[in-house]
Amino acid sequence: MAKQTSQTNVLNAITKNAAGAFARNKGKKGKRRGGGGWPVIDNAIAKVADILFGKTKKQVPYIAIQLVGVSPEEVEDRKDSVWYRFADTEWKTADEVMDNLMNDLDLLGVDTSEATDEKELPALLEQLKDGRYVSADCFEWEGNNGKGKSLVINGLAEYDGPDEVEVENDDPPFDAEDEAEVGEETDLDALGAAGDEGDEAAQSTLTELAGEAGIDPDSIPTWAELATSIQQQDVAPEEETSDIPAEGELYIWDGEECEIVSVDADAETVTVEWNGDAYENIPFADLSPVA
Repeated sequence: MAKQTSQTNVLNAITKNAAGAFARNKGKKGKRRGGGGWPVIDNAIAKVADILFGKTKKQVPYIAIQLVGVSPEEVEDRKDSVWYRFADTEWKTADEVMDNLMNDLDLLGVDTSEATDEKELPALLEQLKDGRYVSADCFEWEGNNGKGKSLVINGLAEYDGPDEVEVENDDPPFDAEDEAEVGEETDLDALGAAGDEGDEAAQSTLTELAGEAGIDPDSIPTWAELATSIQQQDVAPEEETSDIPAEGELYIWDGEECEIVSVDADAETVTVEWNGDAYENIPFADLSPVA
């Protein structure tokens, strides 16, 4: 059974960490909150919420078209992005990424024929924020470094159903001195954007939140995508002992599947056996469950 903490201690901690948030929100009319990124889906209807320009943690320049879902209900109010990373990879070249971006702009009704060079991309992309409806798919993929999800644009969409989605980008800039609302979807979006702009405080906060959600920050190329991945986690409360390895269980350590031969719960370390050799004092945090 997980250890219980007194309500007074919890409330004191909330008051300290979220100072002023209760007073600011009491009596405020509620609205449906988005639930993070999109699930796997075909032909979802969305609007363009924002256009993002930035660099990944490895300094690869990118452009992202951030969508906010309108229909069906599975994506309503949820934000996710179509990413264009301009670097040569084993899958495509930077030139091919530009081909994809220009192709998608045409699918979305943006006339690029008179544009002279890449410097006009911001103005071209800004046209997408006029309220037009977009059709997009979210698909799941699997590669050498694990699984993931990506969005792809199908084109413009016709939609005459209910639409209460707000696309105004009026979130205040992230303030490293005020982390009262970190963890809510809008704040994670702000953290991601700030992280991609080089804000070390935002990057540090996202790294900590990723660790709590069981996500390896280094496995995700941009801070904005890391923020989305954190939102997508549906982590249920667990007993304190649920994360403690047990003798005889198999875990991944240093890229290899190893057997736990002893556990020191107080020190939060284990001894593992791999290829006939024993390795001691391995921190719990360095272990990953076997898929």
